[in-house]
Amino acid sequence: MKTILFLDIDGVFSIPNPENKDERLERIPLGEGHHIVCWPIPMYQRLIYAIGVEKRLHPAWLSAWGDAAHAFTNRAMTQVFPVAYPLSSQKLRYARQRFSAHDFERIDRKLVAAVYYLCSRCYDRVIWIEDGFAEETVEWASTRNIRLIDTTDETIKQMLLSCQEQAVHDFMEFLVD
Repeated sequence: MKTILFLDIDGVFSIPNPENKDERLERIPLGEGHHIVCWPIPMYQRLIYAIGVEKRLHPAWLSAWGDAAHAFTNRAMTQVFPVAYPLSSQKLRYARQRFSAHDFERIDRKLVAAVYYLCSRCYDRVIWIEDGFAEETVEWASTRNIRLIDTTDETIKQMLLSCQEQAVHDFMEFLVD
């Protein structure tokens, strides 16, 4: 079974933890002296590695970080995941053809990118992890075999913020279940 896994970063792998006031911000290097400051979840490297080696999952970054998301896979020492968002201007022109002109102007750009990404791939299932979804994304997913995992759900957020060794295993089971 081939499962496409869309991954956001902010709100998924980078979550400020208000309960830990002494938490140190981590600087994620992006090359040439540039850094992004983020709040990586405790298990981000192990979780990204586990996602990268899980044969049933075909992950893709659907994050405003774009190519900078590769810093996460590099730090996790796993394969580089394709970047599905943001779309280049050329890809955006092709994606526009999938929607009516009226719909295209009002639809969330991550949804446009997801539709574009999926239209050229074979898959059995899609999982999308994001910190909140646009209404049109929820509606679109409900008519397809697409599982949305919203990290604003407190139970899921706490699972991601866990420091326990078992947390990666538990989240992976939750993910592929």
